Amino acid sequence: MSKNDHMETSSGGRNTARNRTPTERAIIYAGILGGLTLDQINGLLKQTQTREVPEKSYEAMKKAYFSYWLAGIGITPSEGQNKFGDEIFHPTPWGKLGVTDDVDS
Repeated sequence: MSKNDHMETSSGGRNTARNRTPTERAIIYAGILGGLTLDQINGLLKQTQTREVPEKSYEAMKKAYFSYWLAGIGITPSEGQNKFGDEIFHPTPWGKLGVTDDVDS
């Protein structure tokens, strides 16, 4: 058994075969927040060579977190991909954001 295969209890009290890494959660949470489909999220996870999100987990996370997260950043919840989700796949070029400071300064 590898160090990632042991049983751990998540903060929700569930036993999972392996808790997600912060990188995996970032992909999943950003995808849900952006209104991405399960297939889109799993496609991104596949690029990191990690396990997919099961459909029931995706639906549960959308139901439990989606409105909560969006309200926390001032976005009105809506069905489907939103601006945040659009930016994941097609980021607005820096120059079009109207920012005068260099990002690397």
